[in-house]
Amino acid sequence: MTTPLLEWNLGFAFDEVVEGLEKMCAIRSYAYSRTDGDGETCLSVSLSSETIELLVKPLLSHRSPFSPLIILHRTLLTITSTIPVVPRDWESFRQHLTLAFLRAGG
Repeated sequence: MTTPLLEWNLGFAFDEVVEGLEKMCAIRSYAYSRTDGDGETCLSVSLSSETIELLVKPLLSHRSPFSPLIILHRTLLTITSTIPVVPRDWESFRQHLTLAFLRAGG
């Protein structure tokens, strides 16, 4: 059975999210594998004692209510695990993930 750990609607384009996840994994030395298909990307990331799945899906873009020239991109990131994740490992990973997607100035 798959346990959902996090579902995050991000204000980034799909390719920015995938690139950000890969960069975070490289910087933090997380081993991972990537699978692309059906307009989605799945990264299997190895933590110390388990593997978590990060599914990245593009959402519909829309125009900014403040300027019709600005297109706002959204991407859904869903993180799951088939076994319970060690809380210490999950908290560390979640902190790294949050820092990877902080955007100065909103």
